[in-house]
Amino acid sequence: MQLFFVFIVFVFYKITPDIKQKNETSSSNKKQIGFLILMTTFSFSLKIITFLYFGGIGGYISAYSDRIASGVVANNPFAGLGPLVLIGDMFPIFFGTTVIVILSEYAFFRTRYALFAFLAIMSIVSIFVVGLRGSRSTVAFGLAVIALTYHYYVRRLSKGSLVWAAIALVTFMNYYLIYKFGGIDAVFSETIRDSAFQARQIDNPIAFVFARDFGRMDMQTIALSRMIADDYPLSLGRSILSGLLSIVPSGLLPFRPETFILEKTEIIFPNRTFDARLATTFVFGGFGELFVNFGFASFFFAAPAGYALRKLNSAAASAKLGHWTAIMAPAACLLPVAFIIYDSNSMMYFIVQFILPSWLLASYIQRRDRKKAKFA
Repeated sequence: MQLFFVFIVFVFYKITPDIKQKNETSSSNKKQIGFLILMTTFSFSLKIITFLYFGGIGGYISAYSDRIASGVVANNPFAGLGPLVLIGDMFPIFFGTTVIVILSEYAFFRTRYALFAFLAIMSIVSIFVVGLRGSRSTVAFGLAVIALTYHYYVRRLSKGSLVWAAIALVTFMNYYLIYKFGGIDAVFSETIRDSAFQARQIDNPIAFVFARDFGRMDMQTIALSRMIADDYPLSLGRSILSGLLSIVPSGLLPFRPETFILEKTEIIFPNRTFDARLATTFVFGGFGELFVNFGFASFFFAAPAGYALRKLNSAAASAKLGHWTAIMAPAACLLPVAFIIYDSNSMMYFIVQFILPSWLLASYIQRRDRKKAKFA
């Protein structure tokens, strides 16, 4: 069913015209770089504050390990720190983009060795800064934004580089499961590692990565079974609305509706009253959530999805026309991927965490470029 949905998307993608873009090529200047450094410093400062809140790196890791032991929903040590954590997690993107803009004019930065060293350093920074919270996607998408920014801003990467990047991604998603499900103790103890995997019924980590992480097929199969065979009632957009509101701080909206976690838990644990202790964090993906909300009517969303995909593709293709489009291009590339693997509430955090930084930087550069062109 998801493949049929993708087929309809592709049809409307092919019949939608491209966006006409104007050439706005310009060079970076000191004020643009100054803004990049400012945002990098701001996000880094909030990340340091977050670490200090938990008593340092050790306390941060310990808090995550405690969360695993007592349940990721019932015990969330990061509750109430949403804005602080989100902006702090933007640091790798701000930092990586700043380095790219500053070094883009140097010939050595265009070599494959410089690219490899740069991505290796950024991988270490990302795992250390955002990976300790147990989120593989935060690390993976952050590195994808940085690599794609290099691709569009500095020089086009070869297909071979993309293949190696895909291999590295699968390898990371597979091995990071050890920390994600077992905490720091599982990294150094095979017994704890095996116990953590057995508790989650993961016999084959590679199959887990492909079936769950790259397609959400396991959860979507369960959802289809419950919606069709067991006649689970349609949510009719309730979870999507709550997902949109999920990024509003609880202090501003104390009575936020329960997100898609409500429907997901009722589907995974049928005939039980919703309880936070039984709540599941499994992700159904965009199509899975659409089906839970609208059933077979979900296929009507394929047409606008195809239209949006063409526009995103046009935006990425126009990256060569200006510095600000080059910085926004990675966001355009990753949005369709995010729709496949994220629910609405996760999608909103993705937009804030990975689209907003690029948008802020691109908007500032575009504004500076236009002022420069006006007074040239």
